[in-house]
Amino acid sequence: MIDVYSLSSGCYAVIELRNTPGKTVVVRLTDDRLQSLLETALATGNLISFIGQRVTVTSPPRGGSWNMDAYAIDEIALYSKK
Repeated sequence: MIDVYSLSSGCYAVIELRNTPGKTVVVRLTDDRLQSLLETALATGNLISFIGQRVTVTSPPRGGSWNMDAYAIDEIALYSKK
């Protein structure tokens, strides 16, 4: 995970894909439990997998635009790097 932007309901996270080196995506989630898993992955250095639908983000939280795919996710799994 590269960065996280907190929202009033959920967050956006910018994530670097392991299986496609150099590619980053944005994930949006609104469930506090999923946000907690993302925060745990960031704190521990664990890998994640996610499931969700590709969406269009018309207004990123800090303005401007993102030049990457965005996903609204509803499932996360954490994996150890070992």
